[in-house]
Parts: sequence; C-alpha cells; structure tokens
Amino acid sequence: ITADTYLLLLHFASQHSLNETKTGGLITLFRHLLTMIKEGKTLMEVVMESSQLLTCKKDFHPKMKFDFFSSEEVLAITEYLKNTIFQHFKLYRFTLLQEQEETIVSMEKIVNTCPPLGSFDPPPLAEAISEYDIETYLNAPPPESEKEEGEEGGETSGDGALEGGEEGGEEGTTQSSPVISLKNVQAVLDTVGGDMIDK
Repeated sequence: ITADTYLLLLHFASQHSLNETKTGGLITLFRHLLTMIKEGKTLMEVVMESSQLLTCKKDFHPKMKFDFFSSEEVLAITEYLKNTIFQHFKLYRFTLLQEQEETIVSMEKIVNTCPPLGSFDPPPLAEAISEYDIETYLNAPPPESEKEEGEEGGETSGDGALEGGEEGGEEGTTQSSPVISLKNVQAVLDTVGGDMIDK
C-alpha cells in the first residue's frame, strides 16, 4: 500500500512537470506527513504542518525550506494533499498503523564459488599429462590379437598331430612360413621386365 501511495505521488509530479529538486521536496514533505500520522498526530496538526511548510513559514530543517515551489505548484500540491491524506485521514492512519502481513518467497540456488586460497581445485598443472604422452597413447598401434590367437591355436592343435609320432612332429616343427628375399624379388622383376620387352 505504501508503495502504491508513492507511485501515485510520482505520477502527480510527472503530470505537473516537476523537476528533480521539486519532486524530491514533494516526496520529503509527503513522507514527513505520513510519519506524523504514524506518531498519532491529529488531522488538524497535519494540516497546519503542511500549510506552514509549503508557505515557508516554518523550516523543515535548519536552513532548509520548501521555497522552490511556485504559487501555482503550492496550490496544486495542497489540492492533492486535500484529496488524499486530508480527505481519507482515518483510512491512512488505519493502514499505516495496521501491521501488514509479509510474504517472503525464497528459492534455493546452488552457486559455484572459487576454492579457498591454498587449495588445488582443479589440480596443479604440474600433475597434468603432457601432450607427448597423449599423442603416444592415441597413435599407438593396435594390439596383435591375431598373432596371439594363432599361437594359442598352435599350442592347442588336434590329437591327430600328436599321435603321428616323433617324425611327424619334427616335420611340423621344421616347416616355416615362406620368406620373400631380395633375390626372389629381383628375379621376379627381371622376368616381368623381360616379358614386357619381348612383347
């Protein structure tokens, strides 16, 4: 309710094109009168106080007067106070003295803050993995799973090869996979080249 009261007061100041100084003086005067109502002053006391302050017959504070209002503005402000505080004095007094219910709306939020001084979060850079180690891990060749499977298959061969005797075992062990030597490659190239020349 108090916020709405000041909002209407600002709307009045805007309608009458009051500058910042005059608008501030109007709000100060209005707040002073509301404080008097809260203190239990009578309607007559509030009316006399506003009249003396607006006509500069009384200082609001030492060396402070509302002498910046023109006569037309003083009449407009007096009319506004008449239609609000003075006319509805009991309503203002009841509203200001009545304890208003407050509704507090809260919401839980998690805010990430910086770690305390001296703690390592995140860990220090000295414990980080170097780029060389990362590239070595990423570029490493795949494991030779096929070779391992072949070796395991040779070890677990069938019973027929074992029953063939020592001779068959020796022949099996002496056999080796063909290896292409440089001489064989040279011979193949010479043959292919000779065939192409003959044609």
